[in-house]
Formats: sequence, C-alpha cells, structure tokens
Amino acid sequence: MLRSNRNILGLLLIVLSPWVLAQSAQDPIRISADEATRSELEGITRYLGNVVLVQGTITITASSLEIDQANPEEIKIIATGSPATFVQPMVGAEPAIDAKAQTIRYEQVARKVILEQDARIQRGESIIRGPLIEYFIDEKRVQAGQDANQPKSRVEVVIPPSGSTP
Repeated sequence: MLRSNRNILGLLLIVLSPWVLAQSAQDPIRISADEATRSELEGITRYLGNVVLVQGTITITASSLEIDQANPEEIKIIATGSPATFVQPMVGAEPAIDAKAQTIRYEQVARKVILEQDARIQRGESIIRGPLIEYFIDEKRVQAGQDANQPKSRVEVVIPPSGSTP
C-alpha cells in the first residue's frame, strides 16, 4: 500500500509544483493524520483529520486526503480542508508557491489539477484567485473561472511590476 501511494503522491507533488524544480524521487513522503484507512476492494486510501503530507520542501495540509486507485488508469487524488493547502518555499531563484482551496483535486486521465471553492495560487508576488482554477498539465496552462455549483464571483489576478518576482 505505502509504495503505490508513494508513487502516486510523488506524481501529485510534481504536478502541483509545475513552476518549480522537480522534487527528488529520493525524498521520502511523510503523511501524518488522525486516522488512515485502506480498502483494497474499493482501491481507496483515506487519511482523515489534520492531514499533513511532506515531501522535501513541499507541504500539503488538509482535513482529508483520498487516493482513488480503483482503476490504475484513472488515479484520482482529492485533498479537502478549510482550506486545503499546498506550500513550497522559495527554491533557488524560483519564488515560493502558496495554493489554497476548499478542494484540491488531481485527475490523471484529464491530466489536470483543479482547485475548487475559494481557490487561490500565489507565486512570489503574482496571485490568481477565483471560484475555480484549473491547471492543464500537458498544455502548461492555467484557467480561472466559475464553479457551476457556487454563486458567481469574479476572478482576480495580481501581476507585480516589471523587475519583481517572476
């Protein structure tokens, strides 16, 4: 169980930090939670209560973290919280990343990361916030917009002046 989760979580960590240097595959993944369960029949692992995942400099915090491996071709990872967070401090010349949302979801088949409900990504001084932020991995494209399940609200982008953090 731990070895397959390690590979999946390592992939999630790399996907969530597309703007920074990739983490070493040798860095251990450490997960602490109030509770952990694994259903082999369902192919689902759940970590519940004060979940903290650390690999290298990356930290993910959530109220719950679920890894759905029912179909190895369609792995899904969902971190939920109030909010769930993804943080990586400054690495070399790359600015720090601080991402938050009520739900952070990774969908392997669609090759995207979705931040839902009160989503916010800050990279250095650059900020994008809105009800829904999607990162399309293969296209290296970020899209912010509306969440059909939430009341309409506007997307906000803060771009620092030239010469500031990239």
